[in-house]
Amino acid sequence: MTEKLLIELMLSLYDYTLLEQNIATLSDNSSLILAKSIADTIQQNFRTFTKQPIKENQQLLSMHEIAYALNISESTMLKVFRKVYSISPKNYLDQLRYNESKFLLHQPNLPISEIAETIGYQNLSHFSRQFKQWSNLSPKEYRVHFQKNGR
Repeated sequence: MTEKLLIELMLSLYDYTLLEQNIATLSDNSSLILAKSIADTIQQNFRTFTKQPIKENQQLLSMHEIAYALNISESTMLKVFRKVYSISPKNYLDQLRYNESKFLLHQPNLPISEIAETIGYQNLSHFSRQFKQWSNLSPKEYRVHFQKNGR
C-alpha cells in the first residue's frame, strides 16, 4: 500500500515538473513573440519616419508611445526585449539610427545636417556627438574616411 502511494506521489511530482516546464516554455515563446513585436514596431516606426519628407515637429515615437501602442508597460517592454535581445529597445533604435546614418553618409551630396534630421535628430551637434560615440569618428571624418578607403 505505501509503495503504491509512493509511486503515485512520484508520478504526481513528475507531472507537476512537466507542467512547470511547459509553462516556462510557453512563457519563453510568448516573450519571443512580444520581443519580435516590439522590434518590428520600432523598426517600422523608424523606417516610416526616415522615408517621409522632413516635416516640422515630426518625431519618432517615444519608447512610452511604443509600449502604449502594444498595450504593455514600459517596464515590461524593457524586461522582455532585454531578455530576448540582450539590449534595450532604445539601444536597438540607436543601432537602426547608426546603420542608416552610415548608409546616408556614403552619399556625398547629402548634407550632414539633413542626415541628422532624417534619422530623428533635431540638433546637429547632438547627432555628431552621438555618431562619434558610436564610431569614434565624427560624421565628417567617417565620410572622408569612406571616400578615401571605399568602406
